Amino acid sequence: MLSGGGVIQVGKNLGLSQGCVICVNNAKLILGNKFRCNYSTTIDCSDADIEIGNDVVLGWNVTIKNNDGHHVVENGKDSIISKKIVIKDHVWVCAYSTLLKGTLIQKNSVVAYGALVTNTIDRENVLYGGVPAKMIKENISWRE
Repeated sequence: MLSGGGVIQVGKNLGLSQGCVICVNNAKLILGNKFRCNYSTTIDCSDADIEIGNDVVLGWNVTIKNNDGHHVVENGKDSIISKKIVIKDHVWVCAYSTLLKGTLIQKNSVVAYGALVTNTIDRENVLYGGVPAKMIKENISWRE
């Protein structure tokens, strides 16, 4: 679904399974070459961009959401509701993982099953997992 000037830029060899939901509102969603998305995955891109690199695989029931949906008010001041998400090249996001606003995942990395990523993964070739996600292993890669 596109609304409010939303744009989707798609690379070559896109693969989307049934039940994937992609919403773009007043933002740009970039999907690189060989992007693959398993079933029941949701990408919610509103008021800030999401950039997904080449050769990225999303497992089933993954959620990528760069916005809170509603303002949180603390001491009378509204929170920042949206922040950009960037997933670099050759990243595997395993099933039931959630990536929230402000997330940056470096290339050649893996996000473990059921992880909750809320910040920057500042190294390449790492396995991140847990709630909230933290680095579990270094010097890893993955292949199909």
